[in-house]
Amino acid sequence: MQLAPFPPIFLYLSLCFSVLFSASILAEESPVSKNSALVPVSVQLSWQHQFEFAGFYAAIQQGYYRQAGLDVTLKAWQPGILATDEVLAKRADFGVGYSSVVIDAAKGKPLDLVMASFQYSPMILLSHTPIEHLQQLSGAKVMHYGDVLIKTFIKRINEVAHLPVKMLSPTGNLQDFIDKKVDLYAAFQTNEPYRLRQKGVEFYEIDPKSFGIQSYSDILVTHHDFAANHSQIVAAMREATILGWQYALQHPVAVVDYILEHYPVNKDRQALLAEAEMTKRFVKLENIAIGNLNPLKIMAQALEAQQHGFISKQQLQDFDAHKVIFESHNLYLTDAESKFLRENPVIKVGVDPSWEPFEYIDDKGKWHGISADYFQLMGQRLGVVFEPSRAATWNQVLMDAQSGETQVLSCAVASPERQKFMNFTDPYLSFPMVLVAEQSVSYVEDYHLLKGKTIAVPKGYWAQEWLETNYPEINTLPVASVTEGLYAVMHKKAFAFSGNLASINFAIKREGLNGLRVVGDSGIRFDLAIGTTDKEPELLSIMQKALASIDETQRNNIYKKWFQLEVLNTTDHGTLIKVILASILIASVLLWLSWWFYQQKRRQSLYINRINELSFATYTDASGAIQWASNSFMALVGCKKSDVIGQLHQKFIHPEEDPELYEKVFATILQGKTFSGEVRSIGCNGKDSWVAITMVPEFKYGKVVGVWTTRVDITDKVKLKEVAIRDALTGLYNRRQLNELFEPLLHKAERNKSPFAIAMFDIDYFKRINDQYGHQQGDEVLVQVAGLATRHFCRANDMLFRVGGEEFVLIGDYESESAFLKHLERFRELVAGLNIENAMSPYKVMTVSIGALYCNKVSEVDTTYTYSVIDRLLYQAKEEGRNCIVSEQQC
Repeated sequence: MQLAPFPPIFLYLSLCFSVLFSASILAEESPVSKNSALVPVSVQLSWQHQFEFAGFYAAIQQGYYRQAGLDVTLKAWQPGILATDEVLAKRADFGVGYSSVVIDAAKGKPLDLVMASFQYSPMILLSHTPIEHLQQLSGAKVMHYGDVLIKTFIKRINEVAHLPVKMLSPTGNLQDFIDKKVDLYAAFQTNEPYRLRQKGVEFYEIDPKSFGIQSYSDILVTHHDFAANHSQIVAAMREATILGWQYALQHPVAVVDYILEHYPVNKDRQALLAEAEMTKRFVKLENIAIGNLNPLKIMAQALEAQQHGFISKQQLQDFDAHKVIFESHNLYLTDAESKFLRENPVIKVGVDPSWEPFEYIDDKGKWHGISADYFQLMGQRLGVVFEPSRAATWNQVLMDAQSGETQVLSCAVASPERQKFMNFTDPYLSFPMVLVAEQSVSYVEDYHLLKGKTIAVPKGYWAQEWLETNYPEINTLPVASVTEGLYAVMHKKAFAFSGNLASINFAIKREGLNGLRVVGDSGIRFDLAIGTTDKEPELLSIMQKALASIDETQRNNIYKKWFQLEVLNTTDHGTLIKVILASILIASVLLWLSWWFYQQKRRQSLYINRINELSFATYTDASGAIQWASNSFMALVGCKKSDVIGQLHQKFIHPEEDPELYEKVFATILQGKTFSGEVRSIGCNGKDSWVAITMVPEFKYGKVVGVWTTRVDITDKVKLKEVAIRDALTGLYNRRQLNELFEPLLHKAERNKSPFAIAMFDIDYFKRINDQYGHQQGDEVLVQVAGLATRHFCRANDMLFRVGGEEFVLIGDYESESAFLKHLERFRELVAGLNIENAMSPYKVMTVSIGALYCNKVSEVDTTYTYSVIDRLLYQAKEEGRNCIVSEQQC
């Protein structure tokens, strides 16, 4: 079927530009260009080759590093090598370090923490005999690798032992333990225990986590200088490694076979598979992203290190975990660059006063446009003010830059002439240079065909320089602005206008010009960069880093602000009829137009198809059956064409969405109106996603015959919103969300004159669970209780919150107090029925205490009072022996 009628010029240009700009953004994702060689990167491993480093192997195996522009080499570990030492000495770009890297960073060593492969450490100690108390380890010989988890544990031993523990350097040979050359041997739970069982060697495990000692492990680190100078490479390395871990956890067998084939491994295939199975629990925790580094957890580790004498109080006080965790938007300025900014709090910027949408100065002297938005972000991050020039013309801007009066050009092509007096960053915008002429003009395949013709060009711009240099046989007509150049074509003062597609698009839409179209593509792009004066060399690296710190989302937001596809949303009935009539006319003309026009039409269709692909487009008939779908939509919903074509649109609406609302929306579309909104969809593979949709009716002879639907995938945006209101560990709503909803829910109950029920429950003796079994076990207990509560309190109006530590809140509207208390009592029994051991509790199992408040009618809303009542009732339940419910009926 035909995808769309021939659009008016402003729509055509808008679509073309959208595709081209999106392509330029995608091209910027790699740290190197497609035509460049891969960037060589080395990673020093901290141990022998095994599944412990599966994320790195998988990223190599699957080509994730190469796709990111990286050629990664994994450096084998040898006895005596510390990965962090190799990074600090700059013999390796990255290193896989133990949790002791936190101590190194707190001591001021220039290390940046990139990601953590293991969310908590699998490190344990192997012993030949069971250990019942730490005094048994007096004078024991310990072989370990400098991991802070083991160091902290040894400190605890030395605090109670008669003789200090003797520490031996690691050899990497498990036989040292088997031969009893050492009493304690540091090992990974994922590795050595399996090997010892295979050999039939008796051993016992001592897990520091059982003593409340927690830490990350296998932290990828890099030198601060490397992060400062190559932040894009570091970010690419992190993202590719995370992808590698995702693949490795899903395809352990494939990765194990790859390791065995490509690396020297001192264990068999079965041992690697067993290690892979154990590794999953340390890499991916529920609701915690792979590779995550939490500043609070790192600060807690630093505090523990200070308490055991590994760092001083002053070092702890000076330590800022946020600053040692690598973030791609951090600037990592050198001392020289920081000094320059202190000495130059105001930086003068050369701005074209009339070059919409890139930049312009309004009547009040304010700087606007794409470049202004970029510089606003960069100014905030650098802590400086970018002051735009007051030059009246672009030629004057260039003269000021050449004289040194202007320090920066905000948006310019790095032409050979300008490079004589300016340095340039990498391009941050890229657009094609095209020819625009009247609609009667045929497509210009070769610019040599323009010999003797007059082409309007912006005066002093690179377009003029390029055209006069490469095609001297063409007569150029310098004009003051894009708008003047387009009018020159319409008034037949020039055959065509040559310029930037984005500027042309903006001017045509703003002026409402008709009768023009793109008739030629130079094959050359305007690669727009930031220029800096060669008299201040530090400024180039500063601007490059500031530019790199602007992420893809921010770039997209700037783009959308200046180039929104508003035509479909704002087109009324009459306009659409005109478009249809124009399409019919064009279809007739196509019967006799020349081959040249056919070529141009083919290019236009290609652009339209590409924009449909970018927007996950579908076309449905008036009955709601899908008649056409883009390939990108197929990928979004994970379907084959046969699963989509002919299906009703509702098939892809998530079952939790209101079907009646969708029917009303579709009925509105059939009346000739447009609709925009956010909906939750579901695919053939069961995967759900969130999309912002725009539905636009298609008319034929004034009647709606179908609907075009375009989409923007906003799943990540919705997930970020969920992160803000959800507790990371349990997935329940957090205290922030309770604070947001508490008062509105009370008001709702008051308005509806309906009951209001609220309960607060708390895990009894929870601290003893942490102390006795370790914080990891404590976290697992919290997850189990939250899961049980979610399954039990599952009515439509039940809302659960984790408000801190082991405290939870339930809000509902039960029909009676007795029903409410009965439901709570059953929950209390179910918790005890989990039989989760808590030896330090008088009940010997985990229990909960509950404070409950039931209101038949909310007469006076007082959020603070209501919350204080349930808090008091919970405290009273604890005072009465715990594992019980204390309730009141008031309000």
